[in-house]
Amino acid sequence: VAEQDIGLLYIPIDLIIGTKTKGRTNAFSRNFYPLLDEKSEFAIKWEALYQSHLQEGIREPVIAYEFMHQFYVQEGNKRVSVMKYLDASHIMAKVIRIFPEKTDEPSVKLYYEFIEFYRSTKFYDIVCKQVGNYAKLLKFMGKERNEACSDEERKKLQSLFYHFSSIYNAVAGNEEAVLTAGDAFLIYLNIFSYEEAASKPASKLREEILK
Repeated sequence: VAEQDIGLLYIPIDLIIGTKTKGRTNAFSRNFYPLLDEKSEFAIKWEALYQSHLQEGIREPVIAYEFMHQFYVQEGNKRVSVMKYLDASHIMAKVIRIFPEKTDEPSVKLYYEFIEFYRSTKFYDIVCKQVGNYAKLLKFMGKERNEACSDEERKKLQSLFYHFSSIYNAVAGNEEAVLTAGDAFLIYLNIFSYEEAASKPASKLREEILK
């Protein structure tokens, strides 16, 4: 029903699931690996980009559309492909958000809840599947709906979640598909203090996550 220019930011590569235009879908697999023949012009450009990244990095941001907390690349598909191949976690992107029509569908209600969370935190990485969890997380942080976080508060959230998710994903195994790191994070914070967790070493976090 509307579009919004979000601006330039690092986005999680795991949330990039497709191309914006249909014409590019035959060039990449579902995990964005290249599919076309190794002697094709596409393959030659992909290889050149790969070598360029190894020497000097990829600096030009991609252009991506975000819909329902997932990203579709309009420009820079090969850059995403190379970065996925190299197991990078994030990539710089110019992001345009597409808003769905508001309905009573749980997935839509959850998405608009995420938008309120994003307005406060400017953080895409936390993916929840249970309605109400984004609002709960803001409460754990001591924030009201749409209340902006300071730069320090955002860095604290990002640091804690990166530590938590890296440990959780390593120990969860197949459970990760059932319970996202974001939803597991909320379970953890129902038991352990958010403020105390932010200052705990990784060894202590791992012990508590296993419990």
